[in-house]
Amino acid sequence: MLFDVSGRAVDHRILDANPAFERHTGVSNPIGRLASVLVPGGEQRWNDLYGRVAISRVPARLEEGSDVTQCWFEVSVTPDGAVDDHEVAILFTDVSARHNAEQALLQRASQFETLLNEAPLGVNLIDPDFRVRAVNPAALPKFEGIADLIGRDFDEVIHLLWTGGRADDIVQRFRHTLETGKSFLAADEAVVREGRGDAEYYAWQINRISLPEGGFGVVCYFRDISVDVEARTRLADSEAQYRAVFEFTPIAVLTFDCRTIMQSCNALAVELLARQPVCGVDRHAEVLTLWEPDGRPIPIEEDPLLAARARAFAIPKSVTTAVLPERGTTGSVMCDGCAASCRRR
Repeated sequence: MLFDVSGRAVDHRILDANPAFERHTGVSNPIGRLASVLVPGGEQRWNDLYGRVAISRVPARLEEGSDVTQCWFEVSVTPDGAVDDHEVAILFTDVSARHNAEQALLQRASQFETLLNEAPLGVNLIDPDFRVRAVNPAALPKFEGIADLIGRDFDEVIHLLWTGGRADDIVQRFRHTLETGKSFLAADEAVVREGRGDAEYYAWQINRISLPEGGFGVVCYFRDISVDVEARTRLADSEAQYRAVFEFTPIAVLTFDCRTIMQSCNALAVELLARQPVCGVDRHAEVLTLWEPDGRPIPIEEDPLLAARARAFAIPKSVTTAVLPERGTTGSVMCDGCAASCRRR
């Protein structure tokens, strides 16, 4: 080792080198030459390391990258020769491939964690040993009250959350996906959680995925759709009530879309027309001939439903007189932009 007047190692001379030195560094004929000549602009930190070992006689081992060679090395430095010789023996191996692979793995793991935590759905990941590997923030409330969740046996966790038979089914599906790679999708499934009487509804999917470090895991994406199911149920009930009113009201009712094409009619409307209208085909003006209360016929282009369409249905209800062409029946027609109802006079 060569030191300056302050005692800092500033260069080193290579006294011996094996053939692997040239393969690792690309430097030929190094023996007897200064490192600063062989590798101009070499990093001072290497001289600091070698000088520290030469003076302290304490070996050092590390993995370090070189900005000059753009390689990573596993380096072992030990004191050599007499104390006053300030010599060190350096053993090093190019571990760039391993280092780059580890960095890529860390990056993949970081990206994986970001995707997991930022997902708008509940996500939980099961590792190859069937243990809980990760649970994202959106999913955590569903695991409330379970201690030491991460790393816990998934079978045990599920049986704490769900009733026996349901828990067994969930566990079996996860194991099947982990073993076979076959995904599972439940678009609308009712479950009852342990200790809770009300059913909850979930849309969930499980897939086998490759983990960043190798091997397979099972990822589950889920969304609590209980509110959606309740809304659909209420809507269905409301539609059933509407249909009952529609069918049993004591007047004939016909409904039309914004193009004035008939969409539906009740039994009294069929009786009044003396034929079965073709829903989706018949138009308002073809089914009913309209007249003003003063007896003036209403031209087709002034059909109240067409007017309602032009005004985005923002018109008050109005009453006109109608003549049904096939039967010559006169009735009252009330139009509010989407429906006509007739009653015999």
